[in-house]
Amino acid sequence: MYNTNDRQDRTTHIHYLADGAMSLERKAFWDARILYKFEQYVEEKLEAIKMWREKVAYKRNLSHLNDRLLEDIGLTRADVQMESNRWFWRD
Repeated sequence: MYNTNDRQDRTTHIHYLADGAMSLERKAFWDARILYKFEQYVEEKLEAIKMWREKVAYKRNLSHLNDRLLEDIGLTRADVQMESNRWFWRD
């Protein structure tokens, strides 16, 4: 049998090599974590682009409606013009 301190020393030695470099296990952990964060970042940006495209399509569809249809939904031609002039990336 070995005592707990010996096991702790061996575990520490596995994680850090004698020259202070990271072990392969620890490096793989950090590489996976960085990759996960990068994937999250890319997904957020793609979602933003998708939302922007939807807003552009919404504005284009509104501008093609005639005055009678705009009146049915409670908008005027001026409302549509004002909405069309807003930047698509802002709410």
